[in-house]
Amino acid sequence: EGTIFPKSIWLRPLAKFQHLNFSIAACFKGGKMIGGLAFTWKKKFGVFPIIQIPLKTPFFGPVFMSSNTRYRSKIESQLHTAMNALNDFIFSRYQHFIASFSPATTDIRPYSWNGFETRIRYTYVGELNSNIQLQENFDSDIRRRIKKAQELDHEVIMDNSDTYINHAWELEQQSFKRQHFQQSGFTKQQFLSFIKTFSGEGSSMVFTMIHEGAPIASVVTVHEKTRGIAYYWQAGASKDYLS
Repeated sequence: EGTIFPKSIWLRPLAKFQHLNFSIAACFKGGKMIGGLAFTWKKKFGVFPIIQIPLKTPFFGPVFMSSNTRYRSKIESQLHTAMNALNDFIFSRYQHFIASFSPATTDIRPYSWNGFETRIRYTYVGELNSNIQLQENFDSDIRRRIKKAQELDHEVIMDNSDTYINHAWELEQQSFKRQHFQQSGFTKQQFLSFIKTFSGEGSSMVFTMIHEGAPIASVVTVHEKTRGIAYYWQAGASKDYLS
């Protein structure tokens, strides 16, 4: 599936921050791993074990080894074998399981066959070759807003230092409070530690917009270096600026 979200480097610290358990299940065939599931879980009411998607995790679910064969039937056979084995594992130990697959997932039939409720959604995947090519795909209203924003006397800084990570956290808290949403599940120190883990590996970037010397908006992205895919993960904007 090629995203960073099923990896233990992502899920393990989130499990710690949100008081969830973290486990890994793997499926083997002939001594070779063909599929696996890193997941977070808890006991509901202290009794019923359920697999739960942690906050800030857009994609959650099993991953599978690619097959070298060119025959579609053999590819599907190996995929379904691993899916069914992991489904048996889930059914035998957990009362509830929700997954949110990445756009690379193309076959969820074994889940339907095993009694899971399935829903098909979609997202957009685009090539970020250049700003000009990207903007050509936007409608006229979006292009007008971009042009207006470019004419404003604002400064955008890409900086992963503690100061700008803290700005991102504080601006998100303002956004939650303004919209009467529940506050983020992170403390400031947890958020700082988490983002620094990825920024230290070159897998995260923090963009901050500055107006009259003050931070007014922030975006945090997480990206998978091997595939060059970036995920918009968090954003916030100051109440005074939006009003």
